[in-house]
Amino acid sequence: MQRCQQLMSKYQDLPMDLAYALLVIAAERLDYGEMLSTGRREFRTYRWKNRKPFNNLMFPDD
Repeated sequence: MQRCQQLMSKYQDLPMDLAYALLVIAAERLDYGEMLSTGRREFRTYRWKNRKPFNNLMFPDD
């Protein structure tokens, strides 16, 4: 929960909800940043491991 709180605080301008925080944490733990989400704007902004952009397979041209 501590990492969720850190992420939700970091991205509070967007804002980040618990579900998105858990997806970021899963990417960090699995060392895998490809995902499928309708959250186009969010996942252009969020970073896993604080620096790596996500590859959102729903919008491959972003």
